[in-house]
Amino acid sequence: MSNCKIEGCQSPVFSKGLCHFHSPKKRLNSSLRLTKSSTIKYKPKVAKYTEEDKKTLIAFYKKIWGKRLHASEISGEKILFFSSVNFHHILPKRTYKEAIFDEENIILLTFVEHSNVEINPTRYEEINRRKEILQNKYRNYN
Repeated sequence: MSNCKIEGCQSPVFSKGLCHFHSPKKRLNSSLRLTKSSTIKYKPKVAKYTEEDKKTLIAFYKKIWGKRLHASEISGEKILFFSSVNFHHILPKRTYKEAIFDEENIILLTFVEHSNVEINPTRYEEINRRKEILQNKYRNYN
């Protein structure tokens, strides 16, 4: 078996006297290649909430913060300082607009628990239980 034509390469020949590493790669289909005339257009994200909406939501969170214990409602772990990260909407804001300012729709969580819920919405049984109750409430509401 012969070796690659490239000096110093001891790999076996793959095609046209060159090894797998030195043989030319297959060219892209011309329809897939970018040309000077084809550009990728950047579409900036539109802000979901205005500054006024954000202030209203923070005021709502502070109202709940004043009423409830400063601890996770899942694990009981203490929440040391106020942050909007610790407030989770059980029913999503984008889907249930009428439930955004419903205190029953808010659960206090630690940052890690909130991250886990965002990744896997069915992770915690307490949230699943409350979600079912709220969905029935808003199904009858409509």
